[in-house]
Amino acid sequence: RCSARQTYQYPILKKVLSMDWLLTGLNFIVQQLLAELIVVVAGVMVANSILKWHKERRYGGWRALILAQDGQQLLRRKLSANTAERVLNDEAELSVFLKGLVSPYGHIHCDLVTEGRANRVYEEDVTNRCMTIRISPPYITASVPRPVSQPSEL
Repeated sequence: RCSARQTYQYPILKKVLSMDWLLTGLNFIVQQLLAELIVVVAGVMVANSILKWHKERRYGGWRALILAQDGQQLLRRKLSANTAERVLNDEAELSVFLKGLVSPYGHIHCDLVTEGRANRVYEEDVTNRCMTIRISPPYITASVPRPVSQPSEL
């Protein structure tokens, strides 16, 4: 009686004790996880490059110009796509950015975003991707260059 029962269960016990099923299952899981990881990493890289290309196409090529009263170009600066996106989408950032550009060349006496646009002190040319600031009194007065101090002789 016992011998018949043992011979019936012996192949199952042999398979359970050999652990081949466990190794096969783990091998399958590891292969699937690696395949999914490769797909996710490749997807993220492709999506990132598409987003970067789109941002560069949409916001790339902007430049800022500062013109003196006589029309002389005081500053010509290229803007990165990230800076252009940040500045063009937020008027507070635009105001701070423009003040930072003008500060070495003049003193600002108005808000460049609202009053500056109304009085043509600040112009934004979307087709040519150019921000132009004109130093024109009374809105912006030119700063007087400071003389370079000479080191005192001992």
